[in-house]
Amino acid sequence: MKIFPKIGRSVSRYINKNTVNGRYNRHMDAATVSGMAAVTHGITTATIPGLTHCEPANLLVNLSLWGVYAKNFGEAIIDRIKLRPIIKRAKAIKKASKNK
Repeated sequence: MKIFPKIGRSVSRYINKNTVNGRYNRHMDAATVSGMAAVTHGITTATIPGLTHCEPANLLVNLSLWGVYAKNFGEAIIDRIKLRPIIKRAKAIKKASKNK
């Protein structure tokens, strides 16, 4: 995850960076965290004695975490598609500079 090395230096730059790569990193980090939270919440509520049946509150929390995951993962995929031509051009420039 790209946020951990940046916590001490510049969290505001990480949050406010409006490039395609910055948005991609933020969406992937949010998807990773919400996915881990959803899995952890599902495991803990399923293994606690007395909570083995599906309570509406637990189901609502878990479904909302999966919703946040799906939203951020979808936005990350869109950003990754937008990032392809940028990466392709950067590789072409790097290859052209090596040939000179």
